[in-house]
Amino acid sequence: MTAISLATGGTQGTGTGAGRSVSVNHGDTLSAIARRLGISLDALIAANPQLINPNRIYPGDVISVPGGMGGGKPSTGAGGSTPTGSAHGAAPGQGGAHPAGMSLSSGGLDLIKSHEGLRTSAYQDPVGVWTIGYGHTGTAKPGQKISEAQAEQLLRKDVGWAEDAVRKNVKVPLSQGQFDALVSFTFNLGAGALGRSGLLQKLNAGDYAGAQAEFGKYVHAGGRVLPGLVRRRNEEAQMFGNQRPPGNGAGPSGPNGSSAPNGADYAGTGRARQGSYTVKSGDTLWAIARAHGVSLQSLIAANPQIANPDLIYPDQKINIPGGGARPGERSNGPGVVGPATPTPVGNGAGARTAQIAESFLERNASELKKSGELPMNPNVPNNVCCANFVSAVLEKNGLLSKGEHTDSVAQLHKTLRGKGWKPVDMANAKPGDVVIMQRNGVSHTEIVAKNENGKITLVGSNNRNTDGSQRITYDSNSWWHNKVSAILTPP
Repeated sequence: MTAISLATGGTQGTGTGAGRSVSVNHGDTLSAIARRLGISLDALIAANPQLINPNRIYPGDVISVPGGMGGGKPSTGAGGSTPTGSAHGAAPGQGGAHPAGMSLSSGGLDLIKSHEGLRTSAYQDPVGVWTIGYGHTGTAKPGQKISEAQAEQLLRKDVGWAEDAVRKNVKVPLSQGQFDALVSFTFNLGAGALGRSGLLQKLNAGDYAGAQAEFGKYVHAGGRVLPGLVRRRNEEAQMFGNQRPPGNGAGPSGPNGSSAPNGADYAGTGRARQGSYTVKSGDTLWAIARAHGVSLQSLIAANPQIANPDLIYPDQKINIPGGGARPGERSNGPGVVGPATPTPVGNGAGARTAQIAESFLERNASELKKSGELPMNPNVPNNVCCANFVSAVLEKNGLLSKGEHTDSVAQLHKTLRGKGWKPVDMANAKPGDVVIMQRNGVSHTEIVAKNENGKITLVGSNNRNTDGSQRITYDSNSWWHNKVSAILTPP
């Protein structure tokens, strides 16, 4: 992004006092201009009624600056100097804070990245706008190529207006995860959608659980439900949680800066170890597992009395299996505690499965179905090709026959179990293992690409295109951890 000149007499900044104006350069956004001037985004928008769409400004546009140059200290957005995940006077990882002092964390940025999809070469979107990186349009041009690091830098600047919208509209304390979820929601739907939403109304009334439930209502585009939006809203709602953060602006929290389930033991530096835990209002098994440093699968296995893992109740006793983090140990990822361990190595067939899947990265499902490079069913809609892709990769690797190919996640699960594939936990997932997700309203499947000390990266057909259709991409976010019904490894 090229900085605008504000020096008196400069070529891009003119006038003084209330009459000052600036000219837009390539890569500028109203949010970035407002931050540099030390004024609010709303004030800048209000001073420029000629802008039909504040999210689209063009080089050469003249922007009026309200009340002169502002004079306040410029705010620091996601690309500023405020420490990631921190708030006014609050160290990273503490409890609730007023959103006015918050910025998007790296985890929140990863969530947005996982849904926007990365394109390192410029392309035209469905309406002809040149786009690059994670949906960046301001400086994209034909033939342009950028690195992944440059794409992330552009995204950090692009999300500034969404951060500003959350800071302006939310009047109650937020945890870092809640702020991140709202920024993702706003970046996807727009500041106006946030301002008009029932989610915001309930949140500002102090109804955090009601606000969480509202996420699931924003899944429509073009009059129909898009699976990609369903997934995104599910992940945002999970990140948001359903409880007011602890404290009045600062307080203790659980691992990774999230609010711990009420009653979890965080004395000193250790989490609660083997024993029991009493469920509090708003708890989920996923949150309890994360708070105690164990995998969701091991927690479910330790509690056979729970008929439905998605339904637990206050005062219910939960058995905590051994393996929670102890003082002096570090967690290597969800359900992996202790010294760093090497990436599990798949067997030959499994490793080839991962390699085949990765060879089609960034290819559209619609294209692959027609290319003949994979034995995919060409009649499956372009927005629901996950099982179609996984089946085709397994068939190409000789692990499924043509007659066993399926476009159904449930049938794929049944077929693989029937062929002797065995379930494993996340800690032991290997390249080429197949992840089946059929919980919490999700039906999806992908292939394990790598497992680096418990941080699993998947590869599969995901709803990453702007029209809701699928593209073959990596998936390194943790949104799917509480959706897993099985991780299957070949015999």
